[in-house]
Amino acid sequence: MAAVSPEWFFSTIAQASAASIGFLIAFIAAQYSSRKNKHQENYNRLLDRLEEIEENYNPILGKMEDQLTGVTSFPSAGGGIDQAFEIDVSQDDIEQVANQFSQPEAVKVYANLKRSQKLLNNLILPQPNNKKKEHLRLLNETSKYLSKTLNQNGPAQAFLSDTSIGTLTPDEVRNKNVFPNVLSRTYPGKPDIQTNTMKSWGDLMKKFRQETVRASMTAQNSELVMDHKEYRILLDRVVTFFFVGVIFPMLFLLAWSPRALVLSDITIAAIEVVTILAVSYHVLQLFSAVKSLINISSNL
Repeated sequence: MAAVSPEWFFSTIAQASAASIGFLIAFIAAQYSSRKNKHQENYNRLLDRLEEIEENYNPILGKMEDQLTGVTSFPSAGGGIDQAFEIDVSQDDIEQVANQFSQPEAVKVYANLKRSQKLLNNLILPQPNNKKKEHLRLLNETSKYLSKTLNQNGPAQAFLSDTSIGTLTPDEVRNKNVFPNVLSRTYPGKPDIQTNTMKSWGDLMKKFRQETVRASMTAQNSELVMDHKEYRILLDRVVTFFFVGVIFPMLFLLAWSPRALVLSDITIAAIEVVTILAVSYHVLQLFSAVKSLINISSNL
């Protein structure tokens, strides 16, 4: 079995591998730059959406809090109720605090209205991405609770039984004027928003929930959740390929000499075959990582 000239074989492998690595590095840099720009555009859209939600809903949430305290007797501050307004508390934590008062259902609604305001205020301010991501998750959790509680007859009746109105029938829960004030605020191209009936509260919180869900969907392909995992995998494989396809052939060339290192043709041929197999394996690994990166980028 005649072996290919080691000088030619290993120098060719090293040169081809180095050229491939240079191309891959340029490809990774271009992909990363393009993807980062797309994520930044989506992040800017997310910030615009959050600012719009805050502008449209924060005054309304505050008014709903005032209306709720007007038909209940629980303290809006003090007595431990402030613990339920903390941003990072869970719904279970809010329930534990609420159960200490005589009107727990109303306290839970009030706490979630209050927390929604705090979260919106924080989300439009500069924050680390991990903190903004967590606050957006909590806002979705809060809006989900409010939409569910104020739109289903059972929870809504339990909530209203805590107010001075008393327990109402399902139809009365939805349509009777319950709250003392009406909030009418006109936005360009949008109808006035009324909050004097249970139905209006439920409808409003359903829209609020839809807005927070849209914001979360916008966040999915934004800088807020940008994951560098695919790039790390590809770079790790490029580094491994560099050692297999460039460093090893160059070391062999430096160490090998027909006079200093006497190897049989069979041994040299075996080394060349193993080198080809190793390089081919790592090339396939690189193709797989590049394909995965392209597929993810095309879905942005």
